[in-house]
Amino acid sequence: MKPAAIKLPAVQAMLLAGVIVGGLWSGLPDAMVALLGLMTVWFGVIQVFLLKESRVAGRWGLPLAWACTVVAFVGMADEAENWGSGFAAPMFLCAASAWLTCRAATDAVNRDRWRSLVWTWAFGAGFIWLTASYLHNQRLWFHLAVVVDVAMLVRWKQAARPRALGIQAVNTLILLLIGLPLASLLICGFGTASGPLDPAKKYYSYEVGAKNPAKFAAWWSYFWGEWGGIAKEIQIHDQLARGLPFRLKRNVTVKLVESEIHINKQGFRGADIPDDKGNTYRIVALGESTTFGLTCTPTDKPWCEWLEQMIRERLKPGRPVEIINAGVVSYDLKQNLVRLPMDILPLKPDMIISYHGFNGFRFVDPSIPSVAGAAPPAYAQRALQLLGDAEFKFKTMLYNQRRAANQSQVSHLTTDPMTSEYARAYRQLIELAATNHIKLVLADFSMAVNRESDSKVVEFYRRGIPVAPSWAIGANEAHTTIVETLARENPQVCFVDTQPALDGKYDDYIDLVHFSEEGEHAMAETMFAGIKPVLEKELSTANATAAHH
Repeated sequence: MKPAAIKLPAVQAMLLAGVIVGGLWSGLPDAMVALLGLMTVWFGVIQVFLLKESRVAGRWGLPLAWACTVVAFVGMADEAENWGSGFAAPMFLCAASAWLTCRAATDAVNRDRWRSLVWTWAFGAGFIWLTASYLHNQRLWFHLAVVVDVAMLVRWKQAARPRALGIQAVNTLILLLIGLPLASLLICGFGTASGPLDPAKKYYSYEVGAKNPAKFAAWWSYFWGEWGGIAKEIQIHDQLARGLPFRLKRNVTVKLVESEIHINKQGFRGADIPDDKGNTYRIVALGESTTFGLTCTPTDKPWCEWLEQMIRERLKPGRPVEIINAGVVSYDLKQNLVRLPMDILPLKPDMIISYHGFNGFRFVDPSIPSVAGAAPPAYAQRALQLLGDAEFKFKTMLYNQRRAANQSQVSHLTTDPMTSEYARAYRQLIELAATNHIKLVLADFSMAVNRESDSKVVEFYRRGIPVAPSWAIGANEAHTTIVETLARENPQVCFVDTQPALDGKYDDYIDLVHFSEEGEHAMAETMFAGIKPVLEKELSTANATAAHH
């Protein structure tokens, strides 16, 4: 017996072990590991027949091997979303197993037929390696895959000697594999689109983000990914939520980018609230995420915290003043009304500041679409930045085309805003405040853009939040009408107009509605100016009453 007859099956056994170990190590599904293992066993069986020069191998060995190959490749395609660079390893081992079988063929015809199967497995493995490393931003593995794939293409062209059209196709692939990384290096440099995502660089702003859409998209994807992570840590779904989608978990501290967020023992953002109110003048800021505060930097804090500091430093009241941040991300006014008797009124607030808007726009009018919808495409870091940028632009183009088909400018409302659900909810809030002898402050809502904003700025803020700015502008105008009208109809209500200082001032926002650090401070200044006369009266009256007693 030839030495090869002994050595080749032994090597096949080693390859089989490598396929199983490599497949399991790379996270390949068990079914695919088993299939690749069976393929290797089959190659070994056929190899034995070929060494014995049996006609059985030529008659049905190769066709069955091709059939199993098709099944394996279909299975790999089904796992495309879970591809990892390691998936290529067991496939390369299968290609090596097929190559050993090819060597066992004694005639040139059989050898050529088996060689085509070898190349199929090798190029399949190379494609998965290249694709997976690109998608997972594995830059080193990606460039190694490029080198390997180019080498295989050159070797295949030499061995197969294809016709002119085949040569042209192979040369084109080689040029693309070499040219794209070089072009990306020349255009984008060695860095990636993400780099250090420093909030101080304000990638979210129009001035920075419009000039570098990849940086803006990378920041947006990173920021909302960060928020999605901490939301799971601070939100809890249990019976204590009492019909609400969730409640805030108590005594939890998390970090959003570089900003610390603490949920106190009562379930509000901020420091713990004393159980005994004592002589403290207590203000509750009721609202949405724009009140809760999506803060980014160590010095960034919600506007209600700035407001409390301004009241203490500028008014120097004769009694303690505290502001409780009762904003909750994704809550709307109707949900906060549910919370009022359960969580807010037991705090015995002297004043409630309502800053609502965006989350309840769907209550304004049926003609204004809900803010819910498919989110814009996030920028995904890729091993080849040039290709990643092109991929993001293509996805964004498709997204805009889909939304453009369903979007139209809201130029008028089909119903009177004062008969809307939003108006009814505000009337309920006014009634609850009056019944419980609480001073109520209603504020209108401000956004990064309005009808006077430049069209380029409006288009920029289409990204980040899945709603057309034109819809939001129309809804906000109706919301402003509701709040202003109800404040006029109820003289006991204090109205604060935030729009002159904030509406359309896009530099004060990180997206369409959420404040930047500068915006949080500007909102506090606006609110302080609006409630200052009320506070001076309320605190002086309270001080006089306390002195009398």
